[in-house]
Amino acid sequence: VVEVNLDTKTDYEVQVTSKKGGVAMITAVSVSDGTKYATCTINVRENVTGVKLNYNELTVNLKEGNTRQMIATVFPENTTGMNDGVNRNVKWSSTNTEILTVDETGFVTFLKPGTAAVIVTTEDGGFQDYCNVTVQVPVESLEITNGDLILSVGDEVALTTIVLPINSSVPTVEWSVTTSDSSDTESQLATVDPN
Repeated sequence: VVEVNLDTKTDYEVQVTSKKGGVAMITAVSVSDGTKYATCTINVRENVTGVKLNYNELTVNLKEGNTRQMIATVFPENTTGMNDGVNRNVKWSSTNTEILTVDETGFVTFLKPGTAAVIVTTEDGGFQDYCNVTVQVPVESLEITNGDLILSVGDEVALTTIVLPINSSVPTVEWSVTTSDSSDTESQLATVDPN
């Protein structure tokens, strides 16, 4: 963290040079009997170089649980687990607080369907990262309104679905055919036109 240059010392002074972020304690001890001493704590600050969120893009269903924890990694990363002199304080914000809110710890609460971004900004240097979020209303039920049918060969019928809730974010359905004829490898008994 620091380097003490003993070549520049005098009886009462020594030159200290900071080398990297962290905390160092310097101790001066009396030469006369070694029982008297004084200490000085030196905090060396290291500049922030960036920030990264644990999500870049996120799609959530409103019913799945209306919260998510965002995690911001401030660079340079702390590899020692000790105080490394980097100001890791960040501020959180939402681009649309009607869609989602975010607290001071990065805990996001989803409020209603729509799109918004979670933004994290470092206190030191103002570095930013963001996560684009789409909050959807999931499909809760699907029903084919015609029910089970009996058709003659050559008959056509339009099948209709009801997707609930009506405000589902993705109310589109995909159609497929399963037949009772095991030799029917190309679905010749019936076909589905998705239009």
